[in-house]
Amino acid sequence: MFIEQMVSEHGDWSEAELNAHLRQECGIEVHDTTVGRFIRAKGWRYKKTVFASERDREEIREARVLWRAWQKHCDTSKLVFLDETGATTNMIRQYGRAKGGARCFGHAPGGHWQTMTFIAGLRADGLTAPG
Repeated sequence: MFIEQMVSEHGDWSEAELNAHLRQECGIEVHDTTVGRFIRAKGWRYKKTVFASERDREEIREARVLWRAWQKHCDTSKLVFLDETGATTNMIRQYGRAKGGARCFGHAPGGHWQTMTFIAGLRADGLTAPG
């Protein structure tokens, strides 16, 4: 019961922080991963959804209401959504598995890494390439 209460009160603490609290408050000595396994076995997951704190301000709430109302009547043919994507030649897996005593090898260009960035506009009727 104590751990469930601790997790619900301090939901964004890491396993190490929870374990340090257990050590200090209860004198319990376990490994951080043991705390994590116990918490996951109880159905708790370590994820967090973060929202901008400004969204709770009154003027921001009003602006969001107006924005939603505008969306219902806007001319979608005039909207353009910009998106940027990129790729580099060093985008390889950094780790791999091999039997004990053996090494996992990979290949990448030797320091001649290149980056390519692409920016485009997306409209209701298709993609708008940069001009």
